[in-house]
Amino acid sequence: MSFPCFDWQTSKEKLSERGEYLFDTGLWSDCKFIVGQEPEQRIFNGHKLFLAMSSPIFETMFFGSTAEKDDPIPIRDVQSEAFKILLQYIYTEKAEFTSFKLVCELYYCANRYMLPSLVRQCTEYLCTNLSPKGACRAYELAKLFEKCELMDDCLDIICTMTSEVLNESSWKDIGLATLLTVLDQEDLEISSEIELFIAVEKWAKSECCRKLIDPTNRENLRSVIGDAFSKIRFLSLTPQEFATGPAVSPMFSQDEAFAILLNICTDDKTLVLVPEDFCTISYSRTNLKNKTLQTSSTSNLKNTTLQTSSTSSQQHIPPRAEQDLFGIRYKY
Repeated sequence: MSFPCFDWQTSKEKLSERGEYLFDTGLWSDCKFIVGQEPEQRIFNGHKLFLAMSSPIFETMFFGSTAEKDDPIPIRDVQSEAFKILLQYIYTEKAEFTSFKLVCELYYCANRYMLPSLVRQCTEYLCTNLSPKGACRAYELAKLFEKCELMDDCLDIICTMTSEVLNESSWKDIGLATLLTVLDQEDLEISSEIELFIAVEKWAKSECCRKLIDPTNRENLRSVIGDAFSKIRFLSLTPQEFATGPAVSPMFSQDEAFAILLNICTDDKTLVLVPEDFCTISYSRTNLKNKTLQTSSTSNLKNTTLQTSSTSSQQHIPPRAEQDLFGIRYKY
């Protein structure tokens, strides 16, 4: 909190400067917020009129028929640093974006309190700075608030940089719905379906830990992944990939592993049926990176062929044409 300035009304020419002074000092504040979860909770002072004239949510909170009576007002679903930036924006019309993760939290906060101008600024920042590290989190926020353009941009990163997305530490924190959305994509930048299985197993173990249940128990692991096994194309794996990966995973029973391996090794699918709720697709997904490289290679080959053809036609000019071009007479 700043020290009081006795001539702040006259020395600060702009309303935003005076608003910043009120926010920094807490002068004349008539409400308080306790924001976030322990141990990162923070208390902020506010001015009801200032907040209500910027957000219909704050208007209802302070002047609605069910006005908030608590003091301080608890706000649990918002990160404290993001809420601070939101308040600064309300008082000063300025917001400093310091990290992608923080802007994701601020994007949620701005939507939550219905500040469309701040939402637009956050959206522009997220779209410009999308990367494998934050694509899933940004996708979840865009889906939550039905922002289709941002959703599409995030999915594009997820599909074209899949291997990097799956290897990010943030992958284990995504929601189940997002996990299933990734598995639903036909075009992914992966070398093998084994990458998806490893990512699902890693996510399942983290989810079990969040739910405080045993992450080595097969029933627990399978219960948290929902329909994921119906979307992973185990039959597209080589026998070696399956035998050294999924087959020895705690997520598989011995009977399931045997049935899948037999279906991979033989064309006769009637010997042993694919277990119920498992994916029966046996072909691989389209690798977007390879597809792009192939398209580029084909294009380069066509250009080379055209150039060669053009050069060849220039090199084999008929004698009569050469005579016209160079003034040289040939005998026929």
